[in-house]
Amino acid sequence: MEINELLKLLESKDEKELDQKIELYTQRAMEAEDEVEALGWWSMAAALGDAMALNEVGECMESGCGTRKSYKDAAMFYTTAAEAKYPPAECNLANLYYTGRGVRKDLNKAMYWFRRAARHGSDAAANNLGCIYAEGKVCKRDIKKALKYFETAAELGNMRALHNVARCYWLGDGVERDDKKALELYHTAAEKGDAPSQYMLGICYSLGMGVKKNLRSAVKWMKLAAKQGHAEAKEWLDVRNAEG
Repeated sequence: MEINELLKLLESKDEKELDQKIELYTQRAMEAEDEVEALGWWSMAAALGDAMALNEVGECMESGCGTRKSYKDAAMFYTTAAEAKYPPAECNLANLYYTGRGVRKDLNKAMYWFRRAARHGSDAAANNLGCIYAEGKVCKRDIKKALKYFETAAELGNMRALHNVARCYWLGDGVERDDKKALELYHTAAEKGDAPSQYMLGICYSLGMGVKKNLRSAVKWMKLAAKQGHAEAKEWLDVRNAEG
């Protein structure tokens, strides 16, 4: 579809036809054979005002996927989608304000968009807020509030958040220490592919912390974590291999 046809479609305000075109472009983007083609279809859906497509184009701009990398352009697309209350875009925009990429660094705006995204169901935003309150660098440390955000994100399926909940129980940070519960949560997150949890299980099995010492299990979990690029797991395996 040419740009003139897109404009005519927008001017017609035929919502049914708009939705059909957006659905078509979205499907073609997902089925595209390469990144450039996918970006083209996402861009067409974005031109029709679809929030998900706007966010996808923003992510392409941020990562340089199918186009040149531009944080500034990514911020523009994220903003439009975020204003339409699309949670992933709200979270992505918050990340840019938090890091100062593509926009002027503004921690107040970052917190605003993280909170708004979390309210709208973004597990990533909820986990990020948990990390912020747990670290206490941007705001006063509040581990109980952090734990609530971690638990919310974990309930939404975020395995890194589940790892963070497990860590709280393991250290007794904000809750009564409970090694058994911590290990159960680490195990659940590890089985779902969370590398830090896989590494933690590797450590536990190698040292017999909370579980019976089992080097075979330790190596299994370390290899899984290392396969995902976990630096400490790779180092652990290198040391073990060097020792024979």
